Amino acid sequence: MQRANSSVRPSRGHGGPLNVSRPDISGSPLQAAFIAAGRELGYPMSPDYNGRQQEGFAVEEQTIESGSRISSARAFLTDEVRRRPNLRIFASAQVTRVDFDGLRAVGVTVASREGMKSLRARREVVLCAGAVGSPHLLKLSGIGPASELKQHGVKPLIDNPNVGANLQDHPLVSLRFACSTAVGLYRHTRPIRKVIAGAR
Repeated sequence: MQRANSSVRPSRGHGGPLNVSRPDISGSPLQAAFIAAGRELGYPMSPDYNGRQQEGFAVEEQTIESGSRISSARAFLTDEVRRRPNLRIFASAQVTRVDFDGLRAVGVTVASREGMKSLRARREVVLCAGAVGSPHLLKLSGIGPASELKQHGVKPLIDNPNVGANLQDHPLVSLRFACSTAVGLYRHTRPIRKVIAGAR
């Protein structure tokens, strides 16, 4: 699915449409200083933190190609893909639950500007709503801890206490410093600098 230009390791994808690259930090003295500081303090360097070794210092990878950020939609929903007869994209719509016939998923209920709509699957339903959205949808559909579902007026279909459990957040602390010289990112927020950065 990805095209990892930042790594040649076999654990990374190399033939996909989503470009993953590591920026050149030669023109960024701050990034170079951070990496050097980590090395000086004895922390491991992580040349591929999306590979086998996540811990360590590394330059952050980006989904940017030719100066433009590439979204999942832009990478995967190309004009050719959008013309497929077996693909229909619903914009401004949200799945509110998975519909079941017994214990078999047969479709989804969608909320849109036109109201609620039921979409029936011909073969299968693939649930791909992320680490938070997927268990949320399962619970709304009656799959999860039965006692919790009943508290919210959802009729339990499958009592599974593991749905929505053991979620772990990614804590992040942002540190800001004033630079004594013009090496920070603030200078790029001015209109003319934005134009120059975009042109690059």
